[in-house]
Amino acid sequence: MAEVAQGVPGPEGRYALRMSYALVAQELALARRSHALLILELQVGRGSVSADLTYFQPFLDQPDVELALDPSYRPRASAFAQ
Repeated sequence: MAEVAQGVPGPEGRYALRMSYALVAQELALARRSHALLILELQVGRGSVSADLTYFQPFLDQPDVELALDPSYRPRASAFAQ
């Protein structure tokens, strides 16, 4: 999971937690050592697909990286209200 939807906003006001570039690069290096495909799965949550694509574009431009969108998790703000 390159991005996981969250029930509450993080420091940037987004309702998702993204993997850092450094961590994605480590995962890509590991996949390449194994001659494997790296699949970046994104739970869009309450965010924007276009913003997520922009963030991960440097990796998505690589021939051995693919994208999987998981639209199934979209938290409602009231679901986590106390």
